[in-house]
Amino acid sequence: MTRQRVVLSIEQDLLDEAHAVAVRRHTSVNEMVRQFLKQVVRQERQRLEAWRDVQRLLDKPPAVPGLIVGGTADLVDADLFRATPGLLPAPSRALIVERAGHWPHRENAELVSGEILGFVGAL
Repeated sequence: MTRQRVVLSIEQDLLDEAHAVAVRRHTSVNEMVRQFLKQVVRQERQRLEAWRDVQRLLDKPPAVPGLIVGGTADLVDADLFRATPGLLPAPSRALIVERAGHWPHRENAELVSGEILGFVGAL
């Protein structure tokens, strides 16, 4: 693989410290920069591959039924909770707790617990 010359502009004190580190490590500033860039590129490739894996999972909903629990006073519109079971396999369903906010399982524990037990029992 051919190499290209690159000109960097960095502060003199940083260059001096980097040179001292390179001497202690028996290498050169040039090699340290090369290794650093290889590491950055490798990490970015891994990050992008992980993101592609996440996107593949998001593109295909899980093949697991779900009980979607939400409240009518949540930040999320209750219609989203109602629509979500349609993206999941049967017997997915939604439980919308009237006047409950973000924590319907705390605001109406008896209703939500009973629904969870019934849902799991039917699987």
